[in-house]
Amino acid sequence: VEYYRLVRAGNVRTVSEGSNVCVEHQTQTKMYFLLDGSIDVTKDISKEEKEFAKKGSPESTVTRRFSARVASIPPNSFIGEMSFLTYLQESGRSVDASTTCVASSDCKVIEWDFEELAKELEMERNRGVKNALQAKLSNDLRKK
Repeated sequence: VEYYRLVRAGNVRTVSEGSNVCVEHQTQTKMYFLLDGSIDVTKDISKEEKEFAKKGSPESTVTRRFSARVASIPPNSFIGEMSFLTYLQESGRSVDASTTCVASSDCKVIEWDFEELAKELEMERNRGVKNALQAKLSNDLRKK
């Protein structure tokens, strides 16, 4: 019953292959649950390298940035849960995503807006929903 209420508080939508679900360093305002499909997780990496323009010229340091795939998220997993938990702990202060998540296939997700979900969880009648969500998030985080 609690999970059904939680699902009803969100919106089921399709994310097209190649679309971003969250972008590293951008404000995250939504949490997702992946029902079907696959999502790749990438992390920005910076690497400093010494570079020489010509023989005899002074060396300079150049920072190169690239994204590295660090994980793939399977169905029945949350996305953005750490940002949501931080949002709750910080009394509604928005936080930036720590990774970029890109749909590697067409995906079906449940999407919750942080503010709306937080309000829903604070309602007395939804105490069971809040407990169920915390249990599911804890279990999901242990697997990652």
